[in-house]
Amino acid sequence: MIVGWNDLVLPGYWNFPSGDQIPPDLLLPFPEFVSKYGIADMAPILAVVSGIDINTPFPTMYVVKNFGSPVVLGFLNNTFFDPLPFNNSLLYEKAGHLLGDDVKLTSTVVEAVRSNNGVRLTVEDHRTGARTLVLAKRLLVASEPSVSNLAVLGLDKQEEAVFSQWAYGPFFTAVLKTNLIPDNTSVSLMAPANSTTGAKPYGLNIVWNGVSGYFWILFGPGETLNGDEAKEAILAQMKILAGSGDFPPIGSNIASSEVVSISNHSGVSWGFSAQQYKAGIVHDLYALQGHKDTWYTGGSWCPDYSSNVWAFTDTILPKLCEAMV
Repeated sequence: MIVGWNDLVLPGYWNFPSGDQIPPDLLLPFPEFVSKYGIADMAPILAVVSGIDINTPFPTMYVVKNFGSPVVLGFLNNTFFDPLPFNNSLLYEKAGHLLGDDVKLTSTVVEAVRSNNGVRLTVEDHRTGARTLVLAKRLLVASEPSVSNLAVLGLDKQEEAVFSQWAYGPFFTAVLKTNLIPDNTSVSLMAPANSTTGAKPYGLNIVWNGVSGYFWILFGPGETLNGDEAKEAILAQMKILAGSGDFPPIGSNIASSEVVSISNHSGVSWGFSAQQYKAGIVHDLYALQGHKDTWYTGGSWCPDYSSNVWAFTDTILPKLCEAMV
C-alpha cells in the first residue's frame, strides 16, 4: 500500500494531488487505517522507530511522512546505519571546512530584504556583535518554517497564510540511565488511562543506545512542556514501569531511573486535517518554493528521515540554480 504512494511523497511532494485525486486511505484517521488493514501489531515498531502512537488522530498521511516505505524497509532489512565514529555531525563539519570563513556560526539574521530580484541579509555574530551584509541572488532556508521563526524575513501574506496552518508538535529526545531494562532491549510504554499513580498516560519509547544501562528516549507528550516538565513526565512513566513488576531492577532491589540529558525537538508538524489536504495545502506549501527568490528544504518539506532530506535537497538545488548567471 505505502509503496504505491512513493511517487506522491518521495523524495518530496512535488507530485502530490489535491481534492478527490488524493488516495482516500491517506486521508483516513490513522486508527481507522489500522483497523481497516488489521495492522495493530505494528504499534511497538511504529512507536520505537518513529515515536508515533498508533492511536494518533491525524490522517494516515501524517504517519506516511514519518514512517514511509524507506523507513519500513530499512527496519525490516536491517539497513539503517550510523556514521562512524557515531557522530552524525561529521557531514556538517566537513562542509564547514570546505566553506571556511563563508560560514557564520553562532549568528542570527537580524534584517532581511527579499524580492524577486535578489536577497539582502544582515547577519549578527552573537559573540562579538559584528554584523555582516550578505547579498545573494537566491536564498535557501533549512530552518523550521514557522511564522515566528521566519518573521525576520518579512513574510508576506501568501507566506503567512501557509505557515500559519502548521500544527505544533511537542517532541523530546533524551538519554535515560536505568536499571529496569536489560541491554539490547527496546520498550514501548503506554501508561493505562486509569492509572492510580496520578501520572498522565504519556507514550514513551525507550531504545537501548549500545552502552550498558543507557537508553534513548523518544517522547511526544501531546501537549506543550518545558524541559524540566518533560523530565518529570518521563520519570513518572518509569515509576509506572517499575510498579508493573514486568521489569524488576537489575543488580539491585531498588529501581533507579535518571534522565541524563534531554533535548527539545518540538516544532511545526504535518498535523493537517483531511479538509486541508483536499483544499490543497500541499500545493500552497510548495508554491512558496522560489517565491521572493527563497527556497526551502528540511524535514518539514518532505518525509522526515535524514537520507531522504538530502535526496529532497538534491531536487531543490537545480531549481534554485536554474537561470542564475
